[in-house]
Amino acid sequence: MVVKMKIAIISDIHEDITRLEMAFRLIDKKKCDEIICLGDIVGFSDIYYNYSSTKNASECIRLIRENCKIVLAGNHDLYAIQKTPIYRANFQYPSNWYQLNAIERKNIANGSLWDYSYDVQPYLTESDMSFLDSLQEVEIAEFDDEKIVFSHFAYPDLSGSTTNFPKSISDLSEHFSLMNEINCNFSFSGHGHYGGLMLINNKMRCEGFGIKKIKTEPIWASIPCIAEGKHKNGFVIFHVNEKTIETIKL
Repeated sequence: MVVKMKIAIISDIHEDITRLEMAFRLIDKKKCDEIICLGDIVGFSDIYYNYSSTKNASECIRLIRENCKIVLAGNHDLYAIQKTPIYRANFQYPSNWYQLNAIERKNIANGSLWDYSYDVQPYLTESDMSFLDSLQEVEIAEFDDEKIVFSHFAYPDLSGSTTNFPKSISDLSEHFSLMNEINCNFSFSGHGHYGGLMLINNKMRCEGFGIKKIKTEPIWASIPCIAEGKHKNGFVIFHVNEKTIETIKL
């Protein structure tokens, strides 16, 4: 009998403990084999989210540490611990980047990096910060002989620290080249906060929510956020053997 493996993939929690707990309950009901988190566990702003009274960065980190097999670093996670990314997409960070004030950093970035001036600094314990510091920006894992790339965003900006977003297939050429080099047909990222599942192979299309059979490979899949904000939120389950992606709305 073939064991049909199911991988739950979550991303962009942004301290929303209420929706994270909701997602874990649904994942448990779906009897998933593993859970992967693609980053941005922390990073809250009143401009984008309205759950200020319930946000809890430390509790989100605890639940993710206890439940997720793989956890990646997102741009907000790096900012929270004042760490520059390893994959920098050709942006040259000064060695004293976080010794500079916000205005100096903004002037140097000149629009090429995200502005975090509206982020509310999360309360993090030393253990929380140590955990965030330990996170990698990319993980290549194999499930049922299927090699998969997991990252918060696309190569060469795997943490999503720059403001670049793909507008066409050519904008992801470096990421697909990476997939080709490691002989990988599936890649999952978050970061985009699309209103559902965004699939990119020979074209870009938002599939929304539901079950999608993958017929053309290689493919880059950008999943919805957990956090409740301006976009429809949810998570995905990748049915590895069947090569289907189930996108579930919260």
